[in-house]
Amino acid sequence: MEGQSRVTVVSDGRQHWRSWKEGEKTCFLVADFVTAGDEMFLGSHYAPYRKPLKVGDVISGSIILRVR
Repeated sequence: MEGQSRVTVVSDGRQHWRSWKEGEKTCFLVADFVTAGDEMFLGSHYAPYRKPLKVGDVISGSIILRVR
């Protein structure tokens, strides 16, 4: 692993992690807020977790990120 970075996100399980490849790069997103999108199949499962947003709403959070 020489010349490569290691990223660790310390979480209590409330955050959501998404990762993907762009060519040779690995990208990621850590978010405190996530919805199931417009997936109708899982709609009833996600109903209790949906957070409707209105224009002007602010979403914020914090993470602990360790890079080595």
